[in-house]
Amino acid sequence: MKSILYSALFFSASLCAQEHQYDYTFFTNSLMKENFFYGNVNSSGNASVKNKNNKLLVDQNEFHSPGNSLLLDYQNAKDGKWEAFIEYEDVRGKDFFTKANFLSFWIKSEKNDSTILPTVKLQKTDGSFSKSINIKLTKKNQWENILIDMSSLDSSVKDNPKSVKAIVFSQPENSDSNNKIWLDDIALIDSKEKKTISSIPKISSAKGYMKHVDLKWNPIKDNNIKYVKIYRSENEKDFKPVGIQDAYIDRFADFTNETGKKYSYKISYLDKLFNESRLSEIVSAETRNMSDEELMTMVQDASFNYYWDGAEPESGLSKENTNGRQNMIATGASGWNYGFDCRN
Repeated sequence: MKSILYSALFFSASLCAQEHQYDYTFFTNSLMKENFFYGNVNSSGNASVKNKNNKLLVDQNEFHSPGNSLLLDYQNAKDGKWEAFIEYEDVRGKDFFTKANFLSFWIKSEKNDSTILPTVKLQKTDGSFSKSINIKLTKKNQWENILIDMSSLDSSVKDNPKSVKAIVFSQPENSDSNNKIWLDDIALIDSKEKKTISSIPKISSAKGYMKHVDLKWNPIKDNNIKYVKIYRSENEKDFKPVGIQDAYIDRFADFTNETGKKYSYKISYLDKLFNESRLSEIVSAETRNMSDEELMTMVQDASFNYYWDGAEPESGLSKENTNGRQNMIATGASGWNYGFDCRN
């Protein structure tokens, strides 16, 4: 009898909820400031790539989407070879993916000579490699989007992106040269079609604390929106991008590390090819010194928001993974924090 009941519950739940599908993303931002943990570099002969502990370098001053990118400062050599592996980070709960019809990445190069630019290929989880594709650029020292049809690399990956372990950039054959490139926003995506974003971005609140500002906007329901892009200004005129946030998260903490300063913000929406919507209206907040009581209230608010924002919206119960499955709840965690949630 119990098995029949459980089956019925599972079937009814599957009819009501369809899990969020993610792009199979290899790099957007590195949490480590100096080098990128998920990957490695190897070289032979006089060929080389600047690295730290065989890890790719991270550049915080140059990026396509804020706040950093991968830096490949390399030396090609006829008597050697270099390779840079950018591995997929397996995130618990992120296990439903869109079809992998295209490899998409953004690149900026000091030189646009195709004979010295690296080739790109896939490394599979079984240790095999796809075909190699030459990179061709039309611009120098400007960010450019490269879209490669998966059929020209490995068509078997289209329905099974989880079979890809790493994106590999390699030295072209028979070349004695050097160059510097930056890589950002590397992912396997389902379409190269520009999506129409009809939603108008709006910051609903901006609250300053001692060394950071909390921004919040209304939950996003437009599936064409992948990221929210955050801009900051210190004079209400000159705005610089300071971060991006996943569309299913409706807040952003901007750590300015300065007290007693006014900041102004705008946000925009991005699709998966980083086409940008119009900007929101300006909202301002000021960081300030805080009393012990205000600091305690800040911690209490943040603790409450952890459970509030991490709850499944229909039931109010805790998600199994805040940044993973959006429709799976954790019964144990829901029982523990039941007293914290006042949705129902």
